[in-house]
Amino acid sequence: MGILLDYLEDYQYYNKPEGQDPVGKIVGFGKWGFASGCYISTLDCTMYSKCQNFKQCLNTCAFWIVPMTGMCVTFASVTYLMNSIRKTDDHINYVTGTWATTYIFHCWSKNAKLSMCVGLLMTICAIVKKDTEYYHRQKTLEVNDGQKWLLPWRNRPDRQFLSAPRYKHNKEDYWTNFI
Repeated sequence: MGILLDYLEDYQYYNKPEGQDPVGKIVGFGKWGFASGCYISTLDCTMYSKCQNFKQCLNTCAFWIVPMTGMCVTFASVTYLMNSIRKTDDHINYVTGTWATTYIFHCWSKNAKLSMCVGLLMTICAIVKKDTEYYHRQKTLEVNDGQKWLLPWRNRPDRQFLSAPRYKHNKEDYWTNFI
């Protein structure tokens, strides 16, 4: 097991520049799809589907893990392929990768509206990610001197997300209604 973990830790998507080390990019991005599929399938098995036996659990896990890993691997391989064909590292490679991933999502969900919305969202996220990487933009918020007036409002102690209750709750009275 230790050898497998060492093998997986060596591969990351951004260890090498785009167009180099395709196995590293596929394994590095595929493990994120596998891990997120495992997490979502665990939640689905325990909270939503409430699987009764091992076969149902495996079916639910395969329903989530296989497509999510496939989408991540497809994105990595298509972006690598586009980069090696076009010999340029730009936004079009990521957009093409998200379109291929959208096709897998559509085959999985069988819902055209949802597929188009998810594909559009993934395309926007890929363009923003490539833009921050390509132009070396900062990923953190930089507050200028003219914008410092925004920060005190955010941290005011009287600012609450929940409104005050309309009436005082009486536990004793609450439980007597159900007896």
